[in-house]
Amino acid sequence: MWTKTTLQRSKGAPIIIQGNIVFPRQPVDAALVYEVLAELPRTRELSVACKWDAVTQLENSCMKQPPLLESLSLSVTTRAAAWYTTFTTFQDELFGGNAPRLQEVSLRMCALQPSSPIPSWVAPSTA
Repeated sequence: MWTKTTLQRSKGAPIIIQGNIVFPRQPVDAALVYEVLAELPRTRELSVACKWDAVTQLENSCMKQPPLLESLSLSVTTRAAAWYTTFTTFQDELFGGNAPRLQEVSLRMCALQPSSPIPSWVAPSTA
């Protein structure tokens, strides 16, 4: 309830979404993360950790274009028996194929399709 009210009051201001749906403190936490992802078009930073079996739902929530997104961090927890060999691969359609301000990408136990446009979105490091 508090989150919905805050989002409504913030109107169109850029937001930061951080969610851990691997071990949510309450069952409502995971549902809330997906609900907040509806605000992807005004998201500046997105950091989500999820279990391997929630990736499809996460991908489906991330199909809108995020014109303000600058930082992306995705972490996928794999099945315990296959933690060292299982990588989740995200679809090319992630973010509608466009995130013009994306500068930083961090992926843990997941990968992008070789044809994914995400690497071409990321500005080269100046460091």
